[in-house]
Amino acid sequence: MKYFYIVFCLFLSLSVEVQAQVSKKYGVVNLEGEVLVPFIYEEITPFENGYARTMRRERYGLIDISGKEIIPAQQYHDMGKVDAGMIIVMRNKLYGVIDTENRILVPLEYKNILPLANNHFLVYKTITSGVVNSNGELTVPLSNSILMPFSGDRNYLLSNDMYRQQSKVIDTENREVAFEQNSSIRDFGNGYLGLRQSKPNTYKVVDIHGKEICSGLTVQENQRFTGDYLRYHDQGKLGLMNIRGEAVLPPVYSRIFDFNNGYAKVVQDSTRFGDNQIGMVDEQGRVIVRCMYDGLGEPSDDRIMAFAVQKHGYLDLKGRVAIPFNYDSATDFKDHMAIVSKDNLYGVIDTGGRQVLPFEYRQLRYLGNSLFAASRQLKWGIIDSSGREIIPFTYDSVGEIYNDRYITVQKNQKWGVINLLEYEVLPFIYKSIVDYSDGVFIVTK
Repeated sequence: MKYFYIVFCLFLSLSVEVQAQVSKKYGVVNLEGEVLVPFIYEEITPFENGYARTMRRERYGLIDISGKEIIPAQQYHDMGKVDAGMIIVMRNKLYGVIDTENRILVPLEYKNILPLANNHFLVYKTITSGVVNSNGELTVPLSNSILMPFSGDRNYLLSNDMYRQQSKVIDTENREVAFEQNSSIRDFGNGYLGLRQSKPNTYKVVDIHGKEICSGLTVQENQRFTGDYLRYHDQGKLGLMNIRGEAVLPPVYSRIFDFNNGYAKVVQDSTRFGDNQIGMVDEQGRVIVRCMYDGLGEPSDDRIMAFAVQKHGYLDLKGRVAIPFNYDSATDFKDHMAIVSKDNLYGVIDTGGRQVLPFEYRQLRYLGNSLFAASRQLKWGIIDSSGREIIPFTYDSVGEIYNDRYITVQKNQKWGVINLLEYEVLPFIYKSIVDYSDGVFIVTK
C-alpha cells in the first residue's frame, strides 16, 4: 500500500509540473510594458533578422519585431530561421521552402532540405536527391546519386554514384568541375578534396579546381582536416600534420582538440589507471603545457586556468605556474579578472593573483563592463570591480543585462526589468524574461 501511495504522489507531482509548463505562455512587450504580442504562445524564439518563430499547439508561425503575426502558428510542424527572406518549413514530415509572406517557393514534398549558396537548396526524397532554386525549379535533377555540400563552398556539391562507384564535383546548376580521370573524390573538410590514388585507401589532396595542394602529400580515407591541420593515427595514437605533410605533433596523444586562438588542448594517457592528462600546444607544435593536469581552460589575458589535485590555479603561456593552486573553483579570465572561490565563498582576482573583490559572496557572475551579479545573505545585487554597490542586495535573483542597460531581476518569485539607476522598466509580473532586442522583450506569464 505504501508503494502505491508513493507512486501516486510521484505521478501527481509530475502532472502538476507538466501543467505548470503548459500554463506558461509567451508574449512580447515593449519598453513601456505595452503588449505587442498576446500571451497565447507556448514558445517564442529570440528575434533574428527582424523575425521570431512562434509555437502554438505544437505548430510554428512567424512574427516581426512590431509584433505583427506574419505567419499564423497553425500550419507547420517545424520551421527554420529566416535567411535572405526564405524559411525551410516542415509539415506532416515533408519539407519545403516559403518566404516571409508564406508563399511557397519550394513545394513541401521532400524528406529533407539543406540550404546551399545563392538561393539554392539540396533536396532529398526517399532514395533520390537533387538541387532546387528559390523558384522551385530543379537545377540538378533528382537521381540515385548521393549529393553532399562541399565543405569549402556551398556553391558546389560532391555527387557519388554508388552503382557505378564513381564520384564528381558539380555546382548548383549541374555543371561538372573538371578533374583528372578518377573513380573517387572525397571531401576531407575545410575546403580540401581528395583524389583516390592507386595505393588502397590513399588520396591526393587538391582544391575545388583540382590543383594539388602539396606535391607528394597523401592522406588516409578516414582522416579529415580541421583548419589547415590533419589528424593522423599511428599505432592507436593521434598526431597532427600540416597541409604540407609536415608533422606538427608526434602521434602520442589520445585526443587533440581544435585550435583556438593559436592553441590546442591535447590529452595523453597517464600511468594512473582510468585517468587522462591534459596539456596544451601551439600552432608550431611546441608543448606549452605538459600533459599533467586534470583540466585546462582556454588561454585568455596570458593566463590558462588549470585544475590539479582538486585545486584550481593559473599558468602563463609558457606553462609556468603564475597563480598558485589555492582555489576550489575558477573561471577563465575576462577583462583581466577571474572569479574564484575558497570555502564556498567567491571573490575576484586579477592576472597577478591580487584580490579585486573579497571572498564574501555566495555566488558571483560576470556581466561584462566590470559589473558582477553577486549574492550575499540569500539576496542578489550588482557590484562593480571596486566592490561598489550599483544595485542593492534586495532581489531574489539577477538574470541577464541587455544593451549594457536593462537588467532582468526577480522579486517575490516574479521577474521584471530595471536599469542601472534601479528605475523600473518592466513591472514584476512575469514568470521569466526570455530575451530582448530592438526595444522589445520576449516574456512569459
